[in-house]
Amino acid sequence: MGQAVYSKGSWRPWVKIESDLGLWRADGALEVLEAQYGALFHFDEHFERLVKSCSGYKDLDMSQLPSESEVREHVEHLLKKESSNAIVHILVTPGTSADLKNTDGFPEMVIDVRRLENSSDAPPLKLITKNVRRYFPEFKLTAGYGYARRFQAEAAGEGYDNFLYWGERTGILEGPYENFFVVTKTGCLYTPASNVLKGVTRKIFLELAKKSDIFTEVCEVPWAIHLGYLERCSEAFLSSTTKGGIPAKESGDISQIRQIDGYDHFEVGADTRSAELKRLFLEYRENYFASRRKKTET
Repeated sequence: MGQAVYSKGSWRPWVKIESDLGLWRADGALEVLEAQYGALFHFDEHFERLVKSCSGYKDLDMSQLPSESEVREHVEHLLKKESSNAIVHILVTPGTSADLKNTDGFPEMVIDVRRLENSSDAPPLKLITKNVRRYFPEFKLTAGYGYARRFQAEAAGEGYDNFLYWGERTGILEGPYENFFVVTKTGCLYTPASNVLKGVTRKIFLELAKKSDIFTEVCEVPWAIHLGYLERCSEAFLSSTTKGGIPAKESGDISQIRQIDGYDHFEVGADTRSAELKRLFLEYRENYFASRRKKTET
């Protein structure tokens, strides 16, 4: 495990955070990516989304933060302490505040690198929808993960593994950390096109699916995936940075979401379209890291 902090124009091993708005107001933007033996998984795309979150939502002065190449250099330096799989977190906050409300004008960046315990072989999930939504879903903001924990606790207390964001108009959107996909009985792969955080892994899944012959159609759908639409689906799964693809078994809690009571028909296991897509992704990821390891060795 290692950390580096960029504060007021210089890198430091740590800084005092007693007055940082990231602590007091859960105010910040975040990126998470995987690394293997020093090679970063799609770092450019993750950093691009971090800049989008900082500039688009927070309107932070990016000129006060280090460049993409400088950040990459520090991440790679920290990765030398991890010999195999690692998870990299990059956090940007508005920085310190004299009154714990308004920024002093010096944004800070924290890089955290630690060993990754891969959970890609997790068993099929039992999920429940919650009639809530993430604000500014196109940005990866720290605040949203805070209140998601409450809904996760509620779901666990009701006998579920996790929850899905859902709305009467928006339909099913995503999980607290994951993107949501369905496979229809006719072999179409669909995922919501809007009101979600468009993950890097999600993008790779879509690209691999379009190039394969697994599905009859692959599409980011502009229409809502309503609960009743699940009748037309044979599979559902989640994707995230560290989990690859997770087959997901949907079922409804009558007291919470009556209209999907009994929708527990989803296929799981090795002989499914989602499992085949996952194998393509794992092969892609292995080749991606292998090619970059060869470059560093030569």
